[in-house]
Amino acid sequence: MLARLGIIVAVAALLPACGESFRPVIRGLDPPNGASAVDQSAKPNMLLAVGASIELTGGDGRFVLFNVTGGARNAVGGDIVVEGARLTYEPTQPLPADSDFELVMAREAVVANDKLLDIDGSEFEEPLTWPYIWRFTTRTRAQVRAVYLDSGRIFVHFSQPMDQVATTAASFALFDEADKDVPISKLVWVGDGSARLEIGAPLDRTALYTLLVRSSAQAADGTALDGDGDGRPGETDDDYSVQFTGSQNIIKSRLGQAD
Repeated sequence: MLARLGIIVAVAALLPACGESFRPVIRGLDPPNGASAVDQSAKPNMLLAVGASIELTGGDGRFVLFNVTGGARNAVGGDIVVEGARLTYEPTQPLPADSDFELVMAREAVVANDKLLDIDGSEFEEPLTWPYIWRFTTRTRAQVRAVYLDSGRIFVHFSQPMDQVATTAASFALFDEADKDVPISKLVWVGDGSARLEIGAPLDRTALYTLLVRSSAQAADGTALDGDGDGRPGETDDDYSVQFTGSQNIIKSRLGQAD
């Protein structure tokens, strides 16, 4: 069982429908059950799920976890476990609270079907930026953890319970590739930290869309959304946007940004 931690980097690998082509790509990052607290009693696992079976090349040294709190850069030991389309990085000890981390993956780390992993979703077998870095924190703050599509509905997962009065449909906006507003017909909370957005018509599977999560979205404890993850919530640059096509499943995560 994966530890129920906010720092868990996890998501089920959602494969395209039969007959569709797909690239082996990191699908997204999502804490299970909306958990956000650091579990000091268990060894944390960080799960990276991809759209194809993978094999590790070059050994564990291709992945290095650093504690970068306060400008320091101290390596944190860990192990790699590969199970089909899931790769788990297991730190050797619980991660401390109120700390910042970077998980660095070298270019040669993963291959899938004899091809390099298209980890940034750029449609090239070799991503544009290496090494690839995931930044995450064990600090408590409201962040977007993951956004994904399912049958024309858009799900947004936050890092902690949200104020469901302050965070309304007005906290979200959807635009097509011509920057035309796509009306959101309904906002339904499906958990303290998960919202479902319903739109009036199916998305064009070939079109590009932009989803905006405004910084006015607010956690249940009154914390403003820290969309850019800089530790200073509530700023105008905390409006969090993701781009996707109507055919995508997992879109993006606050924790999964290339350096």
